Amino acid sequence: MGLKYGKQNTVISLLCGLMLVLALLVAIDARHPHFYMTGEQVMEAEQGQPFEDPGVYAVMSGRIFGDSSRRLPVEVSGSVNPDVPGDYVLRYRTHFFFRDYTCTRTVEVRDRTAPVIVLYQRDGYQVSWLDGYTEEGYRAEDNIKAERRKEFVGEGMRFWDLIRWGDAATELADNGKYYPTFYDAMSKKGEAVHRGYIDESDADWCAKLYNVGFKTNKNELFPFPFNEMQLNPNLVQNPGY
Repeated sequence: MGLKYGKQNTVISLLCGLMLVLALLVAIDARHPHFYMTGEQVMEAEQGQPFEDPGVYAVMSGRIFGDSSRRLPVEVSGSVNPDVPGDYVLRYRTHFFFRDYTCTRTVEVRDRTAPVIVLYQRDGYQVSWLDGYTEEGYRAEDNIKAERRKEFVGEGMRFWDLIRWGDAATELADNGKYYPTFYDAMSKKGEAVHRGYIDESDADWCAKLYNVGFKTNKNELFPFPFNEMQLNPNLVQNPGY
């Protein structure tokens, strides 16, 4: 009986010893996720060209047992807009043992389109060997107008850009001349189901009532409110109002 219990105690001691050794190995090994990034951590992309994330994968790694062959699931957050220059950050995340592990990649979208150089010259200009030559100059043009229109869409800067560039009279000449009306066919025509449609028969109603379109030397400025003009006799109303 004592021999039997002695053998059981020996087996238990061996098991406990093995578990202790394994626990020590795991602690020393320090298992943790390790990210392997395809491509560079900081990448450059050309504006206007499609960008595809080369990706990242993660495996378990340690000091003693090395990398595991089993890959861990990786979630990606963030996006890259290749049409707008700037620096974008993609974040990769995996989860292990109640903790999140992350790494990031920076994508730099750059405008590599060279400015267009325009030379000033008079038509039919010729140089004689007896005459002096005067350089007529040049200018460099970049597509900054189109870039600002895309980058600041919805931010209320387009109107002021057009005024600053002197393009408002051309770009906004037809503003307010076309205002069609949207109707529900059920309420307007008595149809059995709801159906939206656009009625263009009186789309110029606004132009009939008001002097629409951008007016040079007027619409560059807003008018002073009537109440403010009454309170301050030193105010002079802006031109055209």
